[in-house]
Amino acid sequence: MTPPEPRIRIRSISKSYGGVRALNAVGFNIMPGEVQALCGVNGAGKSTLNKVLCGAVLPDYGEIEIGDKRLRLGSVEACEEAGIAIVHQESVAFPYLGADDNLFVGHEPTLALGLWLDKKAMRAGVCQVLQRLGESFDPGLPLIELSVAQRQMVGIARALSRRCKLPILDETTSSLSEKETEALFRAVRQLKDEGVSIL
Repeated sequence: MTPPEPRIRIRSISKSYGGVRALNAVGFNIMPGEVQALCGVNGAGKSTLNKVLCGAVLPDYGEIEIGDKRLRLGSVEACEEAGIAIVHQESVAFPYLGADDNLFVGHEPTLALGLWLDKKAMRAGVCQVLQRLGESFDPGLPLIELSVAQRQMVGIARALSRRCKLPILDETTSSLSEKETEALFRAVRQLKDEGVSIL
């Protein structure tokens, strides 16, 4: 039997800021359905690597391959199209909009040649993704009325709604209670079982 191919190959990623080297020839593979953790002290380069992976920072050297294609580095758009999305520790979502609006911001389904939002399709889409994560809260509630864990789930759901192959969870448990952390871990296990890779 042929062994599975890595979903993502990270090779020799290096980045310096002035005389400070943040990343020095970082390389590893991520397999389909694999959960990997980046560990290290403050200043070890974890956030820099995350920013490189999601296209927010252009490395000085190195390359990233997804499948058999080389990723265009330094482009958030190219990384999103390749299926990489970051879920930040602090939500960057719109707090006074519901999960349905947050999920589809920038690519809203419309009716009547784009004159109206297709709210029914938006509601159905967000309910489907939240159900996949084991969540059942009202997607029309403004995010500001949700718990921190529920807002994190909306961030993960947003990534998955765009067919994300590698969600990067950036210290998502740091502001969660034990119960909320377990809910997040259940969602991670569910995604792993579905073949989604998680960093």
